[in-house]
Amino acid sequence: MSEVNETAVLSVWDGEAPIVVRVDDNTNRTVRINVQTGSRLAADSAQGKVFRAYPPIADPAFSDVVTDGLAFSPSGIEGIGAMAAPVFQADRVVATLALVGTLTTIQSAVDSRIADALRSAAAALSAELGG
Repeated sequence: MSEVNETAVLSVWDGEAPIVVRVDDNTNRTVRINVQTGSRLAADSAQGKVFRAYPPIADPAFSDVVTDGLAFSPSGIEGIGAMAAPVFQADRVVATLALVGTLTTIQSAVDSRIADALRSAAAALSAELGG
């Protein structure tokens, strides 16, 4: 994800919320956004929206996430946002890959360069897992 110059976060679902299992910090900026491994994310986070959009939960309120292949959420920290995409193993979502950055660079546009790069990286990771 170095081509987008943002912090990348891999999360898994623990049955109630996304848990951060891996972070690749953006180190090329003066100000860095750091997400701690082991952090439990809010259910309304971009990652939480992805997990809630697909089975076994499949909440119809998140059908746009399935259509777009990603979710966006401003974080609880002013000026910070995240965009997440599903990572599949077979036909099951096993993780989310997210980009975290300022709302200037991470926006809700599903047709942006960052959205395309995120979808592509999540698809590549899914392919490695047999998704």
